[in-house]
This record gives sequence, structure tokens and C-alpha cells, in this order.
Amino acid sequence: MTDFYLEMFSSLPLPAVLLEPVEGGLRIRDVNKKYFEVTGKKEGELIGKKVREVFPQTTPQEIEVLGKLENSVEKVRSSAKPDKVSCFRLDLVNHETGETEEKYWEAENTPIFSKDETVKYILHTATDQTAEIFKERARKQIATELEQKEKELWKRKKRYQALVQEAFDLVGILDIEGNYKFVSESSISILGIPPQDFNEQNAFDFIHPEDKGRVFEEFSQIKEKKKLRIAPFRYRDADGVWRWFETNVTNMVDDPNVEGVVINSREVTDLIQKNCELQQLHERYELAAAATGDLIYDWDLVTDSVKRFFTGKEKQFGYQRDEIDQRRFWKEHVHPEELEDLRKILKSALADTNRSQIRTTYRIKRADGSYAHLIDRGMILRDEAGKAVRLIGATSDISGLVNRRNALRLANKRFTYAMKATKEMIWDWDITKGYIDRGKAFKKMFGIEVHEKSSVENFWFERIVEKDRYRIKDSLYKTLEDPSLDKWREEYKIWKPNGQNAYVIDRGYIIRDPEGKAVRMVGATLDVTESRQMLKKIKKQNKLLKEVAWEQAHIVRAPIARLKGLLNLFDEDYNGEWEKEEILQLIKDSAEELDRIVTGIIRKTEGIKIEK
Repeated sequence: MTDFYLEMFSSLPLPAVLLEPVEGGLRIRDVNKKYFEVTGKKEGELIGKKVREVFPQTTPQEIEVLGKLENSVEKVRSSAKPDKVSCFRLDLVNHETGETEEKYWEAENTPIFSKDETVKYILHTATDQTAEIFKERARKQIATELEQKEKELWKRKKRYQALVQEAFDLVGILDIEGNYKFVSESSISILGIPPQDFNEQNAFDFIHPEDKGRVFEEFSQIKEKKKLRIAPFRYRDADGVWRWFETNVTNMVDDPNVEGVVINSREVTDLIQKNCELQQLHERYELAAAATGDLIYDWDLVTDSVKRFFTGKEKQFGYQRDEIDQRRFWKEHVHPEELEDLRKILKSALADTNRSQIRTTYRIKRADGSYAHLIDRGMILRDEAGKAVRLIGATSDISGLVNRRNALRLANKRFTYAMKATKEMIWDWDITKGYIDRGKAFKKMFGIEVHEKSSVENFWFERIVEKDRYRIKDSLYKTLEDPSLDKWREEYKIWKPNGQNAYVIDRGYIIRDPEGKAVRMVGATLDVTESRQMLKKIKKQNKLLKEVAWEQAHIVRAPIARLKGLLNLFDEDYNGEWEKEEILQLIKDSAEELDRIVTGIIRKTEGIKIEK
């Protein structure tokens, strides 16, 4: 039986691997040609090696497949019966293109018995199920798309019913002469007229005589245009009351499903009435603009028209009145860096039905090219549905305020940089309350943490060294008590938490009430420790330099004088008691003494370090 399987193995049409159960796993005994074709593997990569040595285990997918294979093989060994591994995904790399292909397989493990009828080998074959999987996937996708289209069709039907039959708008279809062909059910709720009452009726018979000519003229343009909008007109309802409507008209005569002109009419009666009321307010706007100096505007969001009111000045921001009244004036003159943000803010405010006010700040270009800083406050008017229909507001020029604020910021910024560059600590003493507020440099300069406003008596005086404390207190309080003095200055030492002393120069300016009593004092404390230490070192160096100068002036002269006297003996005929050799020895001794003196001076001067 075993020989039969081995002979048939290489000719199998499916990818096949002959596995041999060994200690510690499964060894690949043989691989057929089809397996090499499918996987692109070489014979040396597989035969004779264990499955776990060659089977990739880098992804969760590969680990899962290997687990299924090993479980199936173990089942075959224990039952001595074939076992199938249900469809699983195992992607392969196309050895021609190098790309990974999505693959699905169904595997079967078949036992091959030895002569003693024990399982000697396991024949592992794999069937490519990719095409079947893709077909099933495509079938499900088509079914899903059909289901989605059916749902979408049902939704569209419901939407149509909601928009046409139950909407607040009146929808109808007219022929090119204005005769009704269809009217939506909403005609009952809007006009109190059933749809069937419009049969064989002409739309212009319901329009107010004063508006009929204009509306007919505008409607007649639909013969040349695809769409148009008819401005508000009056239309009679079931009770004979004239109601205001605006209408959008679409020419669909050539559409076989419509064969008519579609009209969508929305009632704007309340809006028209409000417009009349607002028109009466325009005179008040003019008066308000004259009183405040602001530019007041009235923006009709429905017609996108703006009415502006400002004082009787000939120019505003350097522009003539007719220039400012241009429709796109504001959009074209707002600073480019702020225009987009303003649009977003405005759009958000108008869309929010709970918003009734809007406030913005921006820059607008003057006629001379400079920019004015403006603050804009507006009130949003809405219709019954909550839609914003009007925006009324006032624009104030705050350029002077902004310039002063910027100047103050610049001054504060310069002051901050100056404080960082200097070793001064700013303080502010509220004398009436007894508390002093110190700048942030306090901890950096003196290493003392202050979380709250502290007292001068209990906090600062305690840190002044004892020998200076009484003098400083006496000087400070005498200055405060003298109404003729408004400045104070002292120099003293304080101790730091690290045990070191700091030399400071303290200066303050005194603020007094009308009676001359000191109520506040603002000042700065300058740390001069380094300069005082430098002065001390300079004094020490000067002392050393004086010693060197004295040695040069006095000590050096003694050996030099002896040398000169001994040398003079050679210039004369000396017949004294000293031999020439003795004189030379004395000269040598004097020279050596001079050398020692010079060496000492050099060493002493080298010990002087000039501090920078």
C-alpha cells in the first residue's frame, strides 16, 4: 500500500506534501511538482526539514493555519482515518510578480500505512477554493447592493411624500400657460383649498391684481430659462385672505415623467410684515448712528441686501457713501487674514437656531491703505422655522483703543525683557495694609520662596544682617514720616537661606495721600554682590602690586649697587687687599642674590589674578 501511494504521489493534480511523524513534529518527506508550482519553493527548502522550520509563523493568520494543520494530523494519527481541514485563508507570494495574493484553501490529510498497518506517512493535499470564495463574495455583495437600492428607493418615496404632501411649501405642476396639472396635499394645510379644486384652474386667477402683471412677466421667462425665482407676491386663500408667497420655478416640460413646469411656493407673509416694520425703524437707525458715531447696518439675509446707516459725514473710513453701499464692499475690504474666520463664525451663528446675537472683532482696509480695528455687534432675526432672515447690528471703530492697548503690551514686554536682563527685583508695598508684593525675580535672586504677600517687619527686616538692620529701619521710617520726601535709597546686606550674604542697593518711590501720609511705596532692589566682591579683590590686588613695587624700588637696588662698585674696581688699577678672584666671587654672589630677588618678584606677580 505504501509503495502505491509513493508512486501516485508525484502525479497528483493538487499541491501535495508527504509528511512523516517524527519526534518533535512533522518532517517533510516529499513534495510533488504541483506544490512547487503553486508556492514557488525549491526542493532544498522543504524536503527533509520539519514543518515548523519552513512554515512561516509571522502573522496571526499563519499561526492559526499551522495550528489547524497540526491538530488535523494528530487526529489522523490517532484515528487512522482521513481528516479534512475546512476552508481557511493563507495568502501566497506570486513568485513571478512578487506581490501577495489573497488565497483560500481546503486541505485533506490522509494516512498512509506501513506493513504493520500503523500510520507511517500522512498525505497532505490542498484544494484552491479562492475562485469559489470570490464568487460567493460577489454574490453577497450584489445581493447587499440590491437590498440597499430597494431601501434607498423606499426612502426616496417616503421623502417625496414628506416633502410634497406634508411639507410647509406648496408644490404644483403647471403647463406653459400657467394652468394647474397637479397640486400637492399641502394645499389644504397652507391655503385651506383641496388639490382637486385647482383642476382646470389658472394660477394667475389666484394672484392679487396688483402683482399679476409682474408675476406673469417673470413666469413667461421660463420658456427660455431652466430655472427662475419669482419675488414675493400676494395669493388668495380659501377665506379670501391675501397671503404672501415667493416661488421657485423649474422647467421640466421636456421630462416625460413630468411634462410641465414645477413650482415650489413658500409663504413669507410674516417676513413681509416684519420687513414693513423694520422699514419704519430705519429712521431710528439714522438717529442712533448720528448719536453714537457707529455704522449701523440692516442685512436682509433672504435677498442678501444690506442697508447701512452712519453719520452725515461725507466719508467713512475714507470712502464715499455710495462706495460703502456697494453689495460686496465689506467682503472686499475685510483683512484677508480674518475674512475666512469671520465667514465661519457668521455661518455658525446663523445656523444655530438658539443664537440671537453675534459679536466679532476684525480689521477693515481704509482708503489710504491702513487698517481700522472694528468691533461688530449684531442681532439675528429669525422666521417661525428658526431660519435667520435678517441681521441688524452696529460697527464701532476701536482703532484708538487697540493702538493704546498694543502700546501698553509693547511697553510691558520691553519692561519684562529689561527685568530679565537686570539683577533688580521689583516690589510694591501697600503701606496701609502692611503687605508687600515682590516680583518673580525675588526667588531667582535671593533663593527665598514667597507664596503670599508678606510683611516688611516680619519678613524683610529679619533678613537684613544685624549690623545694618537698625540703620535701614530708622532710615526707611524717617523718610516715610517726612512729607517732603518721595524717594528713599540705602545700601545694605541680607542673608540668603544658603548661608551667604548678598549686597543690595534698595530704592523706592513713595506715594502719599492728599495729607502727605505715605500709603504706597514702589521700588527696586538691585543685587550688587558681584560688584562688591570685585571691589574687594581689586583692593587685595592693589596691595600686592604695592609690595612688588616696593621690592623693585628698594630690595633690588642693594645687589645692583654692589655690582656697580665691584665693576668699578676693574676700571682702576686696584692694589688693595682683595685678589681679583675674590672680587669675581663677590660679583657672582651679588648676581645670584639679584636673581633670587627677581625670581621672587615674578612668583608674587604671577599670583595676582586679574578678575574680569
